[in-house]
Amino acid sequence: MLNTAKTRILAAQVATVAFVAGAVDRLRTDEEGQASAEYAGIIAVIVLIVGALAAFGDEIAQAVKGVITEQIDKIGD
Repeated sequence: MLNTAKTRILAAQVATVAFVAGAVDRLRTDEEGQASAEYAGIIAVIVLIVGALAAFGDEIAQAVKGVITEQIDKIGD
């Protein structure tokens, strides 16, 4: 009885290790879905930018306005 339980546990462990090793190998070599991951990254960056603008919009707008005004003044000189 105990021997059977140990065998089943060992078989489950071997199956789990094989599954994880196969999954890691597929992640390293398979580029399927790569474009989706890149789009998700771009969307995350856009969300962060919009969030920053929502939180600090007035301060950022004033800073950008100041830089643009300085550059325009340099052109006039």
